[in-house]
Amino acid sequence: MSEVKDTVILKMPRLGETMEEGTVSDWLLAEGESFERGAPLIEFETDKTAVEYPALGRGKLVRTLVSKGDIVRLGEPIAQIDILGGEDWVSAEDDSAEPAVDEPQQSDTVVIDLLMPRLGETMEEGKIMGWLVEVGAQYERGAAILEVETDKTVAEFPALVAGRLVETLVISGETVKVDTPIARVEVARADAPDLEPDTQEEQSTTAQVAAAKDHAPTVARVGSNVRATPLARRAARRAGLAIESLNGSGRRGRIELVDVERAIARGGVGQPAQTWGPADDTPVLLVHGFAGDSVTFDQLGKGLARAGLSVRAVDLPGHGANTAEAQRFDDLVDALAAELDPARPVHLVGHSLGAAAVIAAVAKQGGALSLSLIAPAGLGLSIDAEFITGMAHADSRATIGHLLRRLSRRAESFSEDIVSEIYASLSTGRLVSLADDICRNGHQTVNLRSAVMRLASELPVRILLGQQDQIIDWRDAIDVSPEIALHVFPEAGHMPHWDEPEMVKDILQRGFNNE
Repeated sequence: MSEVKDTVILKMPRLGETMEEGTVSDWLLAEGESFERGAPLIEFETDKTAVEYPALGRGKLVRTLVSKGDIVRLGEPIAQIDILGGEDWVSAEDDSAEPAVDEPQQSDTVVIDLLMPRLGETMEEGKIMGWLVEVGAQYERGAAILEVETDKTVAEFPALVAGRLVETLVISGETVKVDTPIARVEVARADAPDLEPDTQEEQSTTAQVAAAKDHAPTVARVGSNVRATPLARRAARRAGLAIESLNGSGRRGRIELVDVERAIARGGVGQPAQTWGPADDTPVLLVHGFAGDSVTFDQLGKGLARAGLSVRAVDLPGHGANTAEAQRFDDLVDALAAELDPARPVHLVGHSLGAAAVIAAVAKQGGALSLSLIAPAGLGLSIDAEFITGMAHADSRATIGHLLRRLSRRAESFSEDIVSEIYASLSTGRLVSLADDICRNGHQTVNLRSAVMRLASELPVRILLGQQDQIIDWRDAIDVSPEIALHVFPEAGHMPHWDEPEMVKDILQRGFNNE
């Protein structure tokens, strides 16, 4: 029996509730290539995001009618395709070309409870950081609905099916136990069984965990099975970049086109990093402190990205996923200076020792639009030498647990698992030499007061301090220069971006927008 084949016109689908047009990022198939149901055909950029349009049935791409960079309005022809298998999923009964919408039909929907997801094996409760969808708004499958803070991290929770947010049952700042109803949502009746707690609770919870982990940005490491979109692979090949050396910001560490574009823009791979936000907007580079890594900026990075900023957080040598070692402070400065390009300046945000490295690197290399220094080292003698030595030598999990509490009140809620992970990373002894270089006889050895005074006369500089800081004396930074904007948080410790995340984000965002 021969396979049914009809040649039909594929039209621009509606890929979002407010979408009226989209820009073609690229075709993901070549003319003459066959595809299966669910295969990505073309990637569009809409007014809100970049999205791949999947085939809703089997077929073959006969001829493309639009090209990369074309702006296509809703319902306009984009391709000629052969339908294989007999089902005309392109035109069907509706000529409005909206086959890709995963929205429920109002006549066949039900309203159900959305439960607080379990975002980790040890999670028992989470804090609602904010709703990312307004009440009454439709959302697509995979869209971020809300942001949740757990004992380990802050994560955006994506919708498992398309729907509409009918009512929120909890407010921002409220802590809720796992499996407690947090909202009422309207979904297609066919999708409801996968979410109903009475019938599919275990399956739903497992799916929610997997979806939330998939949604969080991760660092793709060399030697792993590399996940990348076809568009990203093609762009990397054209640029001569090894795809396995790039860091992915997509689901489960998938390398997206934006990750390739960032690598090209900075002339290569650079330090291992996490990225958030659009690649072509205001650039922000986040630099962590001693014994930290890019993950410490997860909440701040996501917050700035939601404000439309292009954010990148690096792992310095000796830290996180960076396999390069750091024996001296100058090793951090050199690595950071290599990230900077005066022709493409960025807003630099540095924390603690990372702030000191930011000052030294910009003084050496330039390439900064502004400096934001959070609890900066290098501005006075005072330092908690016991913390530096204890973190570098990491002789036990208990010791690390005690020391972490000196950073921030947030560390009080760290689980045993996260403390064990930090201990495992530090117990390798990678930071012993660096600790000896930056702290001797109980004092800081790095002095950058003169350097930051000079920079403050050339570009905007702000310093953010916590009055409860137990690692350095916050008062060392208040008299450096009258040209520096000071922001003091009475209840924050050494990590103001943990203790007062919204205030820190707002201060930085306003500063970047005005500079």
